[in-house]
Amino acid sequence: MLSTTAILLGLQLVAIQHPATAAYRGSAQLPGSVDSFSRAIGLDAGNPSTLLLRTIRLTHGRSDTRAQRAHEAMARFLDTAEAGDDRVPLPLSPELWTDVILQKRIDQRMLIAAILRDRSAALLYYGLCALDDDTLQWIAANRSALVHIRKYPEVFAAFGRSLHIRDGRIIIGGGTDAEVLWRSAIGIDPARPDAFIERVIAGDGRLAFLYDVLTHLDDAHRRFALGLQFSGASREARLRSLFTVFATAAPEWRVAERPFARPPLDGAILLSTIGVTASGRPVPPLTRRLWDRVFRADDLNDVVYEEISDAEVRAVTGSLVLDAPWLADRILRVPYAIGRRRLDTLLFAQRVFHAISEPESADVATALRGYLSFPALMIALERIGIADPHIYVRAAQHAARLNSIQPVSERRMAIAEFQSAVALIVRMNQVHAIAPARAVSLITSLTDLEISSRVPYGLVFVNWVREKFLVDLPQRETLEESLVAAVAGLPRDAREFPIIEWEGKRYVVNPAAAEFTRIRAIRQVQHDPTLDSALSPEHPQRLADALVSIVYAIHLGDPDAAAVTASNVALRHDFGLPVSSSAGPSDAWRLPIERFDGKEAWRIRGSLLGLEAALSRLVLRRVDRTAMPGEPMLGSQDLQTVMLTAALSSPPDTSGVSRDAITAALARGRTRVVALAADRSRFDDVADAAGLSEWRRQALAWSLEQRRDVLPTFSLVELFWLGTSAGDAPNVLDGWGAATLRLTGCLCLQMPHPSPWEDFAGYATEVLATRGADVPLKIAEVLATLKLPASLAPALEGFVTQDVIDHARLAYPDDWEAFSRAVIELPLDRIVDYVAALTVSGPLVEIK
Repeated sequence: MLSTTAILLGLQLVAIQHPATAAYRGSAQLPGSVDSFSRAIGLDAGNPSTLLLRTIRLTHGRSDTRAQRAHEAMARFLDTAEAGDDRVPLPLSPELWTDVILQKRIDQRMLIAAILRDRSAALLYYGLCALDDDTLQWIAANRSALVHIRKYPEVFAAFGRSLHIRDGRIIIGGGTDAEVLWRSAIGIDPARPDAFIERVIAGDGRLAFLYDVLTHLDDAHRRFALGLQFSGASREARLRSLFTVFATAAPEWRVAERPFARPPLDGAILLSTIGVTASGRPVPPLTRRLWDRVFRADDLNDVVYEEISDAEVRAVTGSLVLDAPWLADRILRVPYAIGRRRLDTLLFAQRVFHAISEPESADVATALRGYLSFPALMIALERIGIADPHIYVRAAQHAARLNSIQPVSERRMAIAEFQSAVALIVRMNQVHAIAPARAVSLITSLTDLEISSRVPYGLVFVNWVREKFLVDLPQRETLEESLVAAVAGLPRDAREFPIIEWEGKRYVVNPAAAEFTRIRAIRQVQHDPTLDSALSPEHPQRLADALVSIVYAIHLGDPDAAAVTASNVALRHDFGLPVSSSAGPSDAWRLPIERFDGKEAWRIRGSLLGLEAALSRLVLRRVDRTAMPGEPMLGSQDLQTVMLTAALSSPPDTSGVSRDAITAALARGRTRVVALAADRSRFDDVADAAGLSEWRRQALAWSLEQRRDVLPTFSLVELFWLGTSAGDAPNVLDGWGAATLRLTGCLCLQMPHPSPWEDFAGYATEVLATRGADVPLKIAEVLATLKLPASLAPALEGFVTQDVIDHARLAYPDDWEAFSRAVIELPLDRIVDYVAALTVSGPLVEIK
């Protein structure tokens, strides 16, 4: 055996080739046991195949107090623990670890302890665990490459997964065109893997990041990012320009400090969320001249609303089409708030205007300028399903006039009247109390009301409420009851509701009636003004207060909760209007947020539109309100997304047909996983369909080799993907999906598409939970098992979501494996208890 010194000297000159039979993947003894090791550092006892990956993310990937405590606890445990019988994966042979990576002789029984103590070795372990067999075997046989990546452990841990070597050459995602482009751009032939790795896995990691992002895009998005839809002559320049943006954006982000962290907004989010066709062409509106004009002078906190003429759109930049470098430059090389706003505007435009006849028109440009100034209003119109840019323009014009009203007190009242009316129209449309055409008609008539900077609504708005807004609603004893019935979703006609037997009793299933009772109870606590008493021209403020209070009542949750009983919080809604008489968009047109500043009572600041975004936590419920659970361990914004998923769930969007489709998909997914134990030939198909990352693929393969039960390692979302065939359309199941606001700017639910959870981890804005449909899928399957109607799902989701938040023991904020396992392990009897809770002032009404 050569000495360590001799080996290192030789490595500086030439790669030492090993026989093809050299071991390159195996197992190693874990200090202690899986259970004792996990307990010592604060992990739930999970899957041995991913235990060290989670450990490394916790102890070496972060610098916060929790990570420091975990690292110290791990060190204490490793000082005393002896090698046990439990084994964990080991990429590369023990000899390579001792001779090349750790560079010291170690008893193989304590190899894992030595790796975990050494940050560089631990990060290399993390990166090596992602490599496929061919690539890992090449690394084992080419020690010079291993010596090189040892210099950049953080870069390799974060982005080494994208290295794929076959037959002695780097495999570039995107085929021959992409390979030619990369060879030209970085000056290295992929047929020289060692040189390619030295070029990409190096420096500050920015080139590796770009390579990783482009490797993991689907074919259509990769064609867009690489400019493959353009002529070959311009492609290299585009790739170089794109790299320039990746190299300079978010200068505060340093891979060496936090290898698993990402900037709040980066190229991965931008290039994966933009809408593109199969050929890689962006979805309209796609001309630069339009976007140049829309983004002009939008770098202020409040973007001034401007109307854009046809001549202006034609005059800017010519007719060049959007490409990746241009978008990246304008979205990633500006402060986060501006870049996020620009991306949200782009995605909004692609969702709403892509199919109209003139997506590049001045009306569209003006509507998008309206989105920059009045985002909550534009999002509200999108929720109705409006695609006519002229309606968006009229709404923006109306909002601009409201913003100019003087004095500020009159402006506040007029904005409250307008926004509460729009919020109630959106709600009635969502619960199918009014048809979309009726909602559009109401919005149009509302924005046609005459106002000026000196003359707010006054009697005009009172008459609109009486003669337009309320006139078509089924009449009850009072006008307020009629409106509350509509926003609750009570049907206009008499109909039979489902009847079920539950625990020996018979119940009518009527979520709308329960919602009507709940909202009416909250209104009784709120006291005056009632809508009927407020419809008087002598007291216009009373009408505004009544409508705002009804909007709040929809979202305040339990009538007995502190948010209801303390006082009428609706009357202290903070629009964020300036104290002086100055105009400007202000917070009044942004999605609302909660405010806890210690100076004033708890309140909501921002728009009345999209109130779910601020009050989603109030839909969560516990059966035992006296229990004191621990602090939630999800990251704060992932927590907001999980709660918003529950808040956006609606009975009209959860049908029995979709519930059964989900249940069948989950069953098929489980069958495919179980079959792997007997037939490994389907491994790649299963891993691809489940959206497994490179780390998860190798962990799954190791578990199968160890003859372990691999079914518990799959989340419900992954099982759903496995059971959904390529011809299915998951978007029809969006009512059971996850909130995507943090990722796409859409205040909606969307069933996530197959993708690794690791692609969403590490962001400061915490977009991970936007793929988290696990709770709705769990509820769908349980309802099918218990033979209960799908319309109970939204009511159950408040209980189940709270339960998972309380019981998920995450070791770090984006420990998604622990979160998804908490959903799977939620006992059926607890959900049965939640169903029983629905018989108490809930959608299950006992038949006496």
